[in-house]
Parts: sequence; structure tokens; C-alpha cells
Amino acid sequence: MRHVITPYTWEDRDQEAYWHLPNALGLVRLQSTPQRAVRGPTPQGYIFGVLPDREPLHTDAIDLGNQLDVAYSVSNSVIQSALGVGTVLSASTPLDLLWELLTDKADPEGLFAPKPLRGTNRQPLKLFLGGYGIVKTEPLNPAHLTRTIAVFQADYRRQRPHVDLGLIGLDALQRWTGSTRRKLGITADALLPTEYRGDGERVPSTTIGDTFVESSGDVDLNAHTATGPDSGFAWTALRGTINVIDADDWAHNGAADGDGFASYRADSDLATDEHSAEGNMNCDATLGNVVETGVNLRKDSTATETHYQCIIDWANDNAKIIEVTTGTRATLDTTSHAVTPGTAIDLKGQIDGADLLDVIIDASSIATVTDTSITGNLRTGITIRSKVDTDFGTIDTFVASDLVAATTAAEIAAAATLDAPPEPIPHPAMVGY
Repeated sequence: MRHVITPYTWEDRDQEAYWHLPNALGLVRLQSTPQRAVRGPTPQGYIFGVLPDREPLHTDAIDLGNQLDVAYSVSNSVIQSALGVGTVLSASTPLDLLWELLTDKADPEGLFAPKPLRGTNRQPLKLFLGGYGIVKTEPLNPAHLTRTIAVFQADYRRQRPHVDLGLIGLDALQRWTGSTRRKLGITADALLPTEYRGDGERVPSTTIGDTFVESSGDVDLNAHTATGPDSGFAWTALRGTINVIDADDWAHNGAADGDGFASYRADSDLATDEHSAEGNMNCDATLGNVVETGVNLRKDSTATETHYQCIIDWANDNAKIIEVTTGTRATLDTTSHAVTPGTAIDLKGQIDGADLLDVIIDASSIATVTDTSITGNLRTGITIRSKVDTDFGTIDTFVASDLVAATTAAEIAAAATLDAPPEPIPHPAMVGY
């Protein structure tokens, strides 16, 4: 296998425009958030790619050799210049370089470099690389903790004005604080930005769901109130149309937008960005064109399309992980997985505290990737893509929930009685921090 620092390639076909790395066995994006938001065809920034040995390279690619843990021959000054790294790189192997770029050289706000890898007291930092699997883990040490807190504070400062705008409730941010500080083993005061320490915390516990039941005719998902256990929330269209079908009690695509996509946000906040979303999915047995169904993760409360998508491509037998940054799509992973149109599957997308994204189909993990870009967003959703409106994808029994159990049953019960931000719950700070 060949390891490279390379630009992405812009693809525009089948009503779909997106960034990808052709024939990649694995990749990790090294771009800043502003670079990720730019549509093609001119590449912005670089990615770390794993390619087949004989794969032709982009003219601006930097070849790091065929061994992940053997020293590369290229000068670090060349890599620093290409990536815009402001301080000296110390790495000498492709693996050490990738780890350094995602830790010491990362930017907690994502403005000038990728955001850092994060971990928790329960879960070490983990780096997944396609073609290999988990290539490195490291316990949460004081330096990692400092960067993890910095990411949270940057996200909190971005989200907090949405409370005043009525886009998100303060109680949702309080649950997020309660969840995060427990996972890190610190107090709420040590976690929150100084100017928002008065916001406090709540005990976290969140599950939402929708069985898509309607009894008075077909309706746009925008006009539907979620039914079934943990329901009662609304949906908001991000693009295209998804309808709830009275006779079938499921959601399916209506008139799609110009590139064939319909995507909706579930307007209920989870307690953490470490969460999952899942649904029972199917499509027409007479499928003649591209149909994709899936779930959205780490969406915020705004209309901006920035989130992850975990998708099954029914026509091409592929599971996909997609990153969407202000509407610009990039493929993070495509893994072959055979499905049969007309035969339903259970698809779950999840992302954990180490920023590992997974597509799980019928309880088996199919695709995994590391990406650190989108953090601090607490909502989920669904997506359906159809190249033509006569081919339908369907989603039923949607469920989204926090991945990490909150705390004791007594604390969860006590949280339900809170009418005002509580005092921070005492908790030993991490040793050495």
C-alpha cells in the first residue's frame, strides 16, 4: 500500500457533486473547516490517503512510501510548506506524522488545521485508517485533555448564541455539559468557557424516536409530529421533500431537489455529540436508478448543512460515510455491502467520543472512519436520495440516542425535577490537570 499527502479530487456526475479520493483504501482529512466548505473543482488543502501500490498520484501529492511505520524520505520542510504547518514537525514515519497532525499540530476551532483527536476517561484516543483498522491508541493524558476541553469550549461559544435566538434550549446545552464533564472526569466549571460558567449542567439522558404514523392522509415530514416511544418532536427540511405515508406508516422521498437529495433534521437535541441514529430502510424492488437512504449525525439547530451521513446505496451495493460542510459533500469511506431492493435492512450510524464514525447494518459494522471536523452538534436526522422521483427509498422506526450511559438512575430521576441550572456536581478533577 502507498501512503500519500494528496489533494482531493472533485467529481460531478449522476446529479451528485462531491470530493473523493479515487480507489482509496483509506483516508483522513487534514483540511481546516473553511477548506472543507469549498466546492470544486480546485482542491483546498490536503488529505492523508492510503492507495494501492500502482495507483497514479496527483501531481501535487507527496509520496510517504509503502510502510506505515518506516521512515519516509521526503523532507519535513516540504510537508510543512504544503500543509501550512507553522511549527516544526518531529515525525519521521507516516503513522507518526498523521498522529502529530491530529494532536500537537491540530486546531481546536478547525480554522487553520484539522481539529484534534479527542478521548475520554472511559475511552482512549483512537486513530482508524482504512486498509489497516485501528492503527494507534493513546490514553487521555493532560495534553489531550486540554485540547478536548478547548474543542468543547469553541463549540459551546458557537452554540450558546442559538439559545437567545430560540434555536436550541439552554437545558440541551446543560445536558451536553453534564455528559461531557463526566466523561472527562472534571467539574462543569473546569469545562465551560469562563463567561458561561453560570449556565451550569444537568444530568444527561436522551433518546428520541419516530414510528412515522399518520391517520389523516399523507403529509410532508415538516408537518408531522413524531409518533411512538420518545417522540413528540418536529422535523425540519434541509433540502428536498420527504413524505410520511398514511397507509404504510413510513417516510419516503417526495420531490427531490435538483441533485436528487432530500434531507431532514430531527428537532430534538441529544445530550452529547457522541450519539447514534438508526432506521429500518428499504427501496423499490423494481429499482432502476440510484436510490440512497441513511441517517444524519452531528447536525446543529440551524439551516446550514453541516453534518455526517451514514448511507446505503441500494443500486451499487455500497455503504458510505459522507461529510457535508456548509452543503459541500466529501466521501470519507465507501465499502461494498450487498443489499436487495425490496428487502429491508436496519441501518445505524454512530460516532463516538474518539470521533470514530461507523455504519452498522443488521448489527454488523460495515464501514468505519476517523474524522475530527464536525463536533459539538447535538441533532440527527434522515436522508433519502433518488435520481428520479419514481424510485422510492423508505425509512421507518427512526431512533436516535446518546452512546454513553449518563449516570445513575437516581441522578436521572433527580434531573427531571430541575427547573433552573443546578450547582456543579462535585467530581474529582483529572489527576495532573
